Amino acid sequence: MEVEVEILDVNDAEARALLLSIDPLAALAENQEQLQKRLLELTPAISPDLRDLWERAAAGAVGPPPEPSGRDFGLGAEQYFVLIACRNDLHQRELLARFRAEGLECQAKLC
Repeated sequence: MEVEVEILDVNDAEARALLLSIDPLAALAENQEQLQKRLLELTPAISPDLRDLWERAAAGAVGPPPEPSGRDFGLGAEQYFVLIACRNDLHQRELLARFRAEGLECQAKLC
């Protein structure tokens, strides 16, 4: 049997946020309350709406999420990105240092 596998390169905070947000099997599996409570304690939400969603999920609330509050995530309603292919990891680090020195918010990704 073939199984499709997705591999994500995330840090600890991102992994905790993913566990709280997008586990499609959570509704089918037994809720691990202690683990979920600990994740809520450790993981800062980037918006009150996201925190509310996590807390409702932990409480077993069922139904659609609340209407968005109209808040953005500090980047405006739309987000635009530039992806630059680097020759190697050294080139990537050089570009990151240059862009950060210019005051740009950027991060490294490996695909």
